[in-house]
Amino acid sequence: MYATYFKPFPTLTTPRLILRKVQKKDLDDIYEYCRLPSSCKYAQWQPHEDRGVTKQYLAWLFSAMRHGAYFTWVIELRETGRVIGTCSFVNMDEEYKIAEIGYGIGKRFWGNGYATEAVRAVMDYGFTRVGLLKVNARIMRENLSSVRLAGRVGMSCEGIQRKGVYAKKQAHDLYLFGITDEDYKQLLAEEEKTDRAKNAAGPHDATAKAKSVEAAESTKTAENAETAENVAIAKVTETARSAENVEKAATVEDNGTAQKSDEVKTTEKAEITEKAAETEKIKNTENAKSDKSAPAAENTETVQSTAAKETIEAARNTGIVENGEAAGNTKTAKKC
Repeated sequence: MYATYFKPFPTLTTPRLILRKVQKKDLDDIYEYCRLPSSCKYAQWQPHEDRGVTKQYLAWLFSAMRHGAYFTWVIELRETGRVIGTCSFVNMDEEYKIAEIGYGIGKRFWGNGYATEAVRAVMDYGFTRVGLLKVNARIMRENLSSVRLAGRVGMSCEGIQRKGVYAKKQAHDLYLFGITDEDYKQLLAEEEKTDRAKNAAGPHDATAKAKSVEAAESTKTAENAETAENVAIAKVTETARSAENVEKAATVEDNGTAQKSDEVKTTEKAEITEKAAETEKIKNTENAKSDKSAPAAENTETVQSTAAKETIEAARNTGIVENGEAAGNTKTAKKC
């Protein structure tokens, strides 16, 4: 059925390209880009070693097209007439009206949008003339340029086929891209709407719109900057408050420590005074007994000496000396 749409083989035109049936005279131009490793880096075929390989390739193309298995357009530059690549429908399924698209461009012509222009023309023929319901593309995961191209022509990535193809002595994952006839109609409608808007707006309106967009973006940027500044100020304020609270807590703690030290000091003084009074009482009692016996006096002197030593020892342990200065233990308490 599809073969009828390719007899005679259709010629497609774009502003810069002519897509037509491959001919024998194209051998030299095709060889020029097929001999380069860059042209088949993401393909299963190897660089053409000589024109003999290219001649065999053309013979295979003619045979495949006769049998309706492959439909290939060469991509010719309108300006020079030079063939710079090919674009094809492959694996066309007549029952389900689905086809796979493939393309290749010589490296010296990359970056000019030629591949996008050619793919779009072939895809349009498939949907609008042949009646395809879907066009697919299988792209090696590493081929980022073709991934971007698929997006530009309206295709969506539908999944990944792991180790989907074997090329250059290794297996490669494939991105599965596709676009349906409904997707393509919607794409055409959006493009038409955009074109009408451009035609309706004069140069002045277009410039004004561009300035408006730029102003809006500047305003958004300023708002983002202001928000960032406010966040920074809030963080600084929070940090300052935290530091102030820590300082206040430290002051309260120091006051509490000092107060505790004074209380300890007072308690220790009271204990020393009490011991001194008790010692004095014992001394007086012993003195009263001294008149009765000398041995008693001697014992009293021993008790007095012992009590005095205990008093001095207690004073040393509490860090208090007779002149009232704080010793090492008091200083330690203050530091804590």
